[in-house]
Amino acid sequence: SDSPVAFIPAGLLPNSFVTGIRAAPLTSIINFVDLMGKPHSAEADKQYLEVLSRQSNQLKKLIEDLLELSKATTGNMPVDIQSADAVEYLNQAIGEFSDKLETVPLTPVFECPKEPVYMRCDSRLTWRVLSNLLSNAVKYALPGTRLYVDVTALQDTVLISLKNISR
Repeated sequence: SDSPVAFIPAGLLPNSFVTGIRAAPLTSIINFVDLMGKPHSAEADKQYLEVLSRQSNQLKKLIEDLLELSKATTGNMPVDIQSADAVEYLNQAIGEFSDKLETVPLTPVFECPKEPVYMRCDSRLTWRVLSNLLSNAVKYALPGTRLYVDVTALQDTVLISLKNISR
């Protein structure tokens, strides 16, 4: 049967999200703008511009994420809810991240029912959540360990769980 996707209640997200934002991109931009105002070589100028470009893009993404979070928590984000197979979604996500997982190395251990587990979700937003979870596992998991991925069909909910040992 089709189940709604259960997420953390919206009221809990802003504090944890905002707490997780670091001022690193902005601080870096300010420092490198200051450095560009001082005498330096053409090579240093090129390096400063590369850092400024990278950090300003990172800051732009953080701001876009914050605006999107604001839309989500106020109910102003358009969603396209459809039926989807959670097992298939996770198989695709793990497949797309296989090169990154191998680089760490991090071995996925996927536990799921043999039959499809249907959920009702927005495919774009669900992919974003899965991509973020897998990206975090790649960044923060202890190399040479396992990433446990589970899909469980409950009465009217689909539970997707990712667990790993962090560094």
